[in-house]
Amino acid sequence: MTINHPLAFLHLVICVIYSLYIVYGFKVKHYSFLAISVLVFILFDSFGLGLVFLFPQLSTIKEYLHTYKPIVREPYLIYRAYLSHWTFFFVSFFFIVISRNFLKPRKTLILRINNRWGVTFVIIGIIFSLKYFLFGPGFNVLLDTRLFFGSVVEAVAYRSEARDLIGLGQGQYLASLGAKIFFPLGAIVFLFNKRKIAFILCSILPVLYGLTTRQKAPIIIPVLFLFGGLVLFSKIDKKRIVAVGFGSLFLASISFLIMFGFGAYDSLIATFWRLVMVPGSTEYNFFIAFPDLIDFRGLSGLLKIPVGAWGENGVTIYQVAYATTRNIFSSNANFIAVAWSALGFHGVFLASLILSFVLFIFDLFYKGINLHQFAIVNLFMIYSYLGLVSDSLSPFLFGLSIPGLIYFVTKLQKVRIFRRKRKNSLIPLPKKGVIPEHESQF
Repeated sequence: MTINHPLAFLHLVICVIYSLYIVYGFKVKHYSFLAISVLVFILFDSFGLGLVFLFPQLSTIKEYLHTYKPIVREPYLIYRAYLSHWTFFFVSFFFIVISRNFLKPRKTLILRINNRWGVTFVIIGIIFSLKYFLFGPGFNVLLDTRLFFGSVVEAVAYRSEARDLIGLGQGQYLASLGAKIFFPLGAIVFLFNKRKIAFILCSILPVLYGLTTRQKAPIIIPVLFLFGGLVLFSKIDKKRIVAVGFGSLFLASISFLIMFGFGAYDSLIATFWRLVMVPGSTEYNFFIAFPDLIDFRGLSGLLKIPVGAWGENGVTIYQVAYATTRNIFSSNANFIAVAWSALGFHGVFLASLILSFVLFIFDLFYKGINLHQFAIVNLFMIYSYLGLVSDSLSPFLFGLSIPGLIYFVTKLQKVRIFRRKRKNSLIPLPKKGVIPEHESQF
């Protein structure tokens, strides 16, 4: 038995204990964005990092997955990954404990948002999409898109073709903002106000952009928004949460069955592998590459690593993949691995501190929120949570604009209501601390 096995077993034990602690917090009605983020990270990243070294055969369960297998596998390198994860666990645990014990809500928070805000978000999303679909390649790519393929090689080649057709300055980035931010914001508002038809429309619109990417996630996630939103439309309970979870796995399996031409069994295996094993496997490449094969990238790379194609300036995910496997592919990694590539353990600690502190502030704003609205907001943050386990910290923080704008709008409405009441009042309201003249005479 190599040193990887006892470390992997210890890592899995820590993951299980921490997950149970977080779940217990939900049972005592402590709803926390930070706790949800940590739980997602454990289930779809940390847990796989333990399994891939405790049961190495799981990492080669499909032939086409061998490209992810690192050439360099010195046993001592894995301690970098495990200690980095434990650093994040320690920092996040500190903030969760503070939140659970010192920020107990006095009353339930119910967010109320006017439907006009939902219409506003939808209009912004449509405006952001116009250039890409009407004046850019979006509409033509959409018409030429097909979903059914007979093999993985054919599907990957077809995706690469779409990436080459879409260049900078064609409106693709703004269209992605509409699909990932503004249409989901409109859907949240209409869900809060029980407007089913408007909600369904907001969930369908992002599918148009997703089809032009020819990727699985941008197509599946809007469908999941629609399915999950309808399940949680009127209320929330354990059965509905379980239904959303199993529905997500079903949609993911169907995507492999349709897009890659897999059979039913292979689709289930590929879904498990992609959700649980890939993040840990590809993450390990970063701990091998830095600093032994590539120098640390510095503080400027703490929150982001370029995704650019092979041959572009700077260290990209393709360079990391080639340095460790001698294969050129998109070696996605989580925010911890990216932070490691910037400053080592110092980078991991800083990134963990930034993430935990920012989510702690969001938990402070949403203190006491009811479970139904909390579940809806988190459902529409799937893009952010997926970025947490397969990208850097920057896109995750950007995705927090969804709960941020929802909270901002509720506060803006209160300010407008107060100003309207004051304007229509027959007797001017006194300034704070000033006694009216008719009262000061007595």
